[in-house]
Amino acid sequence: QTEFTERRIVGAQNIAHTRLGARVNEIEIDKPILVHCRTGERASAAVSMLKRDGLDVVHVNGNFDTWRPGTGMISDQPISHGV
Repeated sequence: QTEFTERRIVGAQNIAHTRLGARVNEIEIDKPILVHCRTGERASAAVSMLKRDGLDVVHVNGNFDTWRPGTGMISDQPISHGV
């Protein structure tokens, strides 16, 4: 399983930081842009890239592990492999 399939923010898009440049047009800029990963390193790189593109981004640094399902914001329900 990946981090995204294990637990994610409800409604989140999964775009790897290594593919972000090619897929930045897929980001819904009319919604808050929250970026996270398990360690914070990849998220930090992604945040820097998105901010250079002029997007308003929040780095959920180190706190995501404390977010729990059942709050309405986090899901640990299975997702299809097409996401």
